[in-house]
Amino acid sequence: VPGCLLLHFALADYEEGRGKMTAARAVYDALVAQPDTLLSGERRTLAYIALMRFARRAEGAESARKVFLAARKDAGVSYHVFVASALMEYRVGKDAKVARNIFELGLRTHLTSAGYVLAYAEFLSDCLNDDNNTRSLFERTLAADNLPAAEARRVWNGFLAFESAVGNTVQYQAVQARRAEALREAMQQAGTLKASSRGGGRDAVGAPGSAEDALGLMLQRHAFEGLNAATPREAGLTAAQCEALGLDSAGFGVSAAGGDVDASGDGGGTSGGAGGAGSDGHGGQASSLTGALGTLVAVLAAEAPQVTAPLPQPEVVISVALQQEVPVPIATSAASRIRLPVTAESQAAAAAQVPAGMGMAAQQRGANGGQYGLPPPPPGPPGPPSRGGGYDGYDDRDPRNRGGGGGGGGGGG
Repeated sequence: VPGCLLLHFALADYEEGRGKMTAARAVYDALVAQPDTLLSGERRTLAYIALMRFARRAEGAESARKVFLAARKDAGVSYHVFVASALMEYRVGKDAKVARNIFELGLRTHLTSAGYVLAYAEFLSDCLNDDNNTRSLFERTLAADNLPAAEARRVWNGFLAFESAVGNTVQYQAVQARRAEALREAMQQAGTLKASSRGGGRDAVGAPGSAEDALGLMLQRHAFEGLNAATPREAGLTAAQCEALGLDSAGFGVSAAGGDVDASGDGGGTSGGAGGAGSDGHGGQASSLTGALGTLVAVLAAEAPQVTAPLPQPEVVISVALQQEVPVPIATSAASRIRLPVTAESQAAAAAQVPAGMGMAAQQRGANGGQYGLPPPPPGPPGPPSRGGGYDGYDDRDPRNRGGGGGGGGGGG
């Protein structure tokens, strides 16, 4: 199989492990010499990167640079060879200047590739701690006339992620406003965004200010190295929505390239639209919410009406939700029972709903039920007259008031 990367890499590793460097180099050279019909695109790029790394290990840095020069001349190689070569110079040669020169060289042909720009920005920010030049790189890229709309969204998302990590609130909000304006203008020109909110039709997924866009930015802002606030299913984002939003569904970071993403979590993708709207039209799967977000949020989501208009910012929704008095069902055990604050007004309102003639115990149960948003118990027949000097309203028909300790009038007989 002349174009199989795995077989070539396995054979080269075998020869290198035996100390046969010449034989291993011959395997790599034969691989990159394959015609485009057998090896093209990303596979050819990966073959060159593997050869470049082997050359550095076995033959030295100068040999690795010669491989990089050969890869640059191959029209079928992607921007990844520039990133690999630059990082090799920085990590192995400890030469930041050479690494930056390689990145700048790649910008001549890959300025409109979001993946390359984000890799360069990460190098400037994380390796060199150069915030000013990182911002300058984003500005240069976004000013390019031939930057595709999908790539522009990913660059904007990267810019926002950068400002969220190292900038302040004012800087972040300024970039966010510029992003919304730029994306809205681009979508209007493409005909995927209505110029006015009136009229029929629906905006394309990810329109600035839409629920999907706001949710995507929040997930990106609060993600870190694979740690996410919610899974794709809990967030209600499908693979198509993650791609349109420029999100990496595996880590909710900035996606360097679109397509071939599965955000369903289980290969599905059947969840509803923005904001976690599931098939029931509320707030997502009840079981997922109960397990992940707790009882209060689950009840809130279950009681929320179906919404078809664009939703407000998630931060606003969460802020409002935290201020609401949400009715919570009585739990199965007293240890897990959630009690809402009881006020004199709530007790009076609950007592007012208890019909006349109901015993004190039943009235108390009705008042307690008001704490959980439960209806009062149905009225029963009037209780028997009081006995043994007991107080009026004692209802011995309640099973909780029977037996146990021989108290009351029955104990003195």
